[in-house]
Amino acid sequence: MLPELAHSFQNRLLFISNSMIVIDRVHIVATNYILTEDERARMNAALELIEEALDSRDEEEHEDCSMGNIEIDDDDDDIIDDAETIHTCESGMSHHEIRYEEKREALFRAAISIQESVVGFYHPDVANTYHVYGWFLYESSRPAFALVYFMRAFRICHRLFGNDHTSTKVLLDDIRFLVHEQDASSVEEDCYAIFDSWTCQNNAEKALLVNNNPVAAVGWYRAALRLLPTRTIPTVPFPCDDIYSTRDSEPLCLAELERAIVHLHIAVILQAVLPESTENTQQTCWSNGNNNRNHTLTEAADLYCRALSVLPRWFDEDHPTLLQTRQDASRVILDAALTEEEIRRLKARWIRWTSW
Repeated sequence: MLPELAHSFQNRLLFISNSMIVIDRVHIVATNYILTEDERARMNAALELIEEALDSRDEEEHEDCSMGNIEIDDDDDDIIDDAETIHTCESGMSHHEIRYEEKREALFRAAISIQESVVGFYHPDVANTYHVYGWFLYESSRPAFALVYFMRAFRICHRLFGNDHTSTKVLLDDIRFLVHEQDASSVEEDCYAIFDSWTCQNNAEKALLVNNNPVAAVGWYRAALRLLPTRTIPTVPFPCDDIYSTRDSEPLCLAELERAIVHLHIAVILQAVLPESTENTQQTCWSNGNNNRNHTLTEAADLYCRALSVLPRWFDEDHPTLLQTRQDASRVILDAALTEEEIRRLKARWIRWTSW
């Protein structure tokens, strides 16, 4: 099975590469600018968080965690009596070990938030952090979640470096390993579908950034959504008492984060580009044949809410994408002049893991 899987993956990647040749320069340029002193300090702080998260699993005393804006209360670790220390949950981990794993996860998420706020998504450092974080999740018995972050890291390296770069090949091998370990053909098929959707997303970015054609960009993004898989796979919840336990116990769709990001891209175009463009264009209407500005903004609000029902599961609360999405969602609701009842229905329909 594994050789066939490797061959199929490679065929998909060659097809994706052909679709992104024209816009490589748009993304690669983002990795070439010189960071300011403040930006370098923030990137160094992120690296320190990663180093702290990678400390030995057996290390138990972390009384002075330096996490920037994230505060970790270690008081509970200082007062663990013998009974609690030897008490273990069903996974075989003590409560102290569970709390330590929660801290490591918070450190990884904080580092990702800092890095993406400084250099954006398409950057090698961001890819490396996603990759390392994925292995942490795999070691924590959450291979399905690890696969999502591996795919995210692979997306970055493939766009920046192409098929033949060492980083791209290593990530592809790790994805094959996780897919093979899942021992389910549906997981392999879902990976294929995600790869195919990247081709449409590449075409959407080309339409928007190169050809300045938001109409075509929305069409390609909608085509990407149709390709993304919707089936869910069961997950084993991480044995902890905080909010991650609730998120990790939900059935997982491998493409749910990918779909949320596409929803965001469409919503941003609907909100920022389409209302102004509809007055001066004779092209296809933006919202299912209706070029009414309020209808367009209402659709954008719905897409933002769909994204907000997913993003908190995958990102830290300070992640720039999550923060910007909440801000844009609030703005578009005000611009669309939605009633309180319409806002309440939107929230009830889509918001799952966070207050908004």
